[in-house]
Amino acid sequence: MREAGFNVTHLYGLTEVYGPAVANDWHAEWDALPAAQQATLKARQGVRYHALEQLEVMDPATMVAVPTDGKTLGEVMFRGNVVMKGYLKNKAATEEAFAGGWFHSGDLAVVHPDGYVQLKDRSKDIIISGGENISSIEIEEALHKHPQVAAAAAVEVEKARIAAGGRERDEPASPKSPKSPKSPIKGRVAALAILATTPIKR
Repeated sequence: MREAGFNVTHLYGLTEVYGPAVANDWHAEWDALPAAQQATLKARQGVRYHALEQLEVMDPATMVAVPTDGKTLGEVMFRGNVVMKGYLKNKAATEEAFAGGWFHSGDLAVVHPDGYVQLKDRSKDIIISGGENISSIEIEEALHKHPQVAAAAAVEVEKARIAAGGRERDEPASPKSPKSPKSPIKGRVAALAILATTPIKR
């Protein structure tokens, strides 16, 4: 995009928080970084707008903020006067959305050491395999970085299909082979995500 002359500003929000409420506040010193590193930084959602009172990434079960390690998943939550009062004539949905006094976005994210939030998935889209959470977005991003991948989508499939992927791992193809569905993401995502990855052939 930059090579085409576009300067992209990454914004994030929901209808329930009156549109964009988080912005990737770009640092001037980042302009000196390599293009690939700039793209990684640009992909993060960022920090809260001044109009938003509070933005946190928390464990929805404990309502405790996740550590700023860029790894621990939590749910993005909002609080402030730009957040909606509730869903019209739907008390049950409103109470669920505001459990614990915060608006629950349903988006899963990590917080980096510099305080910038980065979305990893929707809570309903997270892939669970072997008791571990696997980010569909993380898998898709890794696949899109491979020159032989034009488009990719990561979805959860039946356990039998995942088991088939596990059996494939017993006889892995060469990491350098373009025929291997694992090779585009090997070294980019957790091993468990590779184990659960199964190609869908046309």
